[in-house]
Amino acid sequence: RLPGKHALYRVGEITLFIAGFSLLMTSLGFVLSVMLFVSGLLFFMEKLPLVRSVFTGLIMSACVYLIFEYWMGIGLPAGFLGF
Repeated sequence: RLPGKHALYRVGEITLFIAGFSLLMTSLGFVLSVMLFVSGLLFFMEKLPLVRSVFTGLIMSACVYLIFEYWMGIGLPAGFLGF
């Protein structure tokens, strides 16, 4: 049995967010792209308040940056801002 139209619509939205994330990563860099991706998903898809969405996106991108750069020693793609 196939999922309903609402579920398919949400899958389409998430697919667009992922496509935007991958396109923005080359110009904005990984850290800023993760922040925008997480904030956008939380604000538009989960309907969280803007401030909470942005705060969560900032915390998430900082954690990803620290894990990859310092703990694992793997460089992430940098954008025009240098990070």
